[in-house]
Amino acid sequence: MKTKIENEDSAWVVQIYEEGAVQKRRFETELQAVAWAAKFARDINIKAGSDFNNLNFGDLLDRYALEIAPNKAPANYVATIRKIKYFKNILKI
Repeated sequence: MKTKIENEDSAWVVQIYEEGAVQKRRFETELQAVAWAAKFARDINIKAGSDFNNLNFGDLLDRYALEIAPNKAPANYVATIRKIKYFKNILKI
């Protein structure tokens, strides 16, 4: 899903591209546009069974360790994993 928020002709336009379809809405303020886009994305995640509001910081650290850290250089990978373990130990998560 890709989201684009732009100011066009004194209105904020939100375009959300998902699976070949486009959702487009206009709002008077940027805040309204961002709020609608966030709600739309959350609704899509809930329908897909991936509600990120149920994740805690420890879950995010674990996911980072599995998905992002392996792409780092070996020395940086080891340092990253050490830092994650350190923070999880300190925070008791």
